[in-house]
Amino acid sequence: MRRFDKLTDSEKTQYRGRSEKAINGIDVLLANIQLISGKEGITEKYRTIAQYIGLIPDGVSHYNYFIPTGHDIVIMLRLSNLNNENENLYNLHEQKGRPDWRYIIYFQGDTYALQFNGVFCEAQHCVYNYPVFGLDKEEDIIQFLSTLRELFEKGRAKFRGVIEEPRLSDNDVIAQWNRTVDKNNGTNESKNIVRLNEGQLRKIVAESVKRVLGELYG
Repeated sequence: MRRFDKLTDSEKTQYRGRSEKAINGIDVLLANIQLISGKEGITEKYRTIAQYIGLIPDGVSHYNYFIPTGHDIVIMLRLSNLNNENENLYNLHEQKGRPDWRYIIYFQGDTYALQFNGVFCEAQHCVYNYPVFGLDKEEDIIQFLSTLRELFEKGRAKFRGVIEEPRLSDNDVIAQWNRTVDKNNGTNESKNIVRLNEGQLRKIVAESVKRVLGELYG
């Protein structure tokens, strides 16, 4: 059962208050980056962040449950130096119900990667691997804190490691088309190929849309 549905109104206020306090803590850290950059080693750096955003220490891991300020769901956030897939551990800490989303961020190795995004222990489970140097530079600290802030506000966030397909602009499409023309120049494939400019491309798209609409509603 969803944790949100099992919480009392008072508990929901408490969980949402955690997000508000976490956001305030992030703002303090953003204004004083040296509180993190001045720490030696990744463990002390993520422990400092955990302290300011209200995570509960549990050995090398720090975790807590939140209701974001802008969404009625429960999220769990854990910062650690390892990824734990022990179902018994989650069962122990989730006796009040499953969160809607879990965000597990662990600092290990030398890569940024989304290790897992799927259902685990009856909740959506996202596991991100950050490298041990992932908080060495100020710009990396700012990016990480900003993403955490988004998580506490919206209940969803994409941390580094997610590879998104880039959106091509019109000029990119034209360039790719013309590179194909150059590649095939002098072969049978290029006999009916012509170069396009931006105006011609837009005209082709408009005519295609008009034709499709005509078929649908004509």
